[in-house]
Amino acid sequence: MRKGKACLALNNGQMKILCLLFFLTACASPQDNTPSTALETVEQFYRSYLSFPNNKPRNAHPTFSKSWQDLVAKNDQVCRKKAGSNICGAYAHGDMYLDSQDWSGDLNFANSGFKATEINPGKITVRFMLFPQYREAKMKSVRNLTYLMIEEDGRWVVDDIIMRNRSTKQSIREEILYFQSL
Repeated sequence: MRKGKACLALNNGQMKILCLLFFLTACASPQDNTPSTALETVEQFYRSYLSFPNNKPRNAHPTFSKSWQDLVAKNDQVCRKKAGSNICGAYAHGDMYLDSQDWSGDLNFANSGFKATEINPGKITVRFMLFPQYREAKMKSVRNLTYLMIEEDGRWVVDDIIMRNRSTKQSIREEILYFQSL
């Protein structure tokens, strides 16, 4: 009789099953880039958003909460019915993510000086420059926005964006009320 630790002996069929299970487990664990925190979600969005060539329309959006999506859908409906030729709509007043209608033609993530900070759980402030070439002059090209994030369906989503101390959702609600009153 042999002394020492017991060794698990596997026959050829058992070894094949063990290898197959190992292979399937490795394949079933995808390595995705899904952000796991609110901060990572906002950073990943801007890293992608600021990589678009500036001569093309910026029509990419982060993932929004269901309440945001419902509000924007209502806004779109009211705008179609009531606005006529007036500027109306959540995305009609300029670039929401840059808080501007104008920015440098060579703006990108690397030269924007982008910085994101989570000041409270789910409350992310971002700071960046629209015109990096004027960095030394400190012109009014610095933008500060605050993203209010919530968890929905196991991921972080944008529930509101605060620009110039004003809630974007509140601005949309006010636009809806204005056009409904016409």
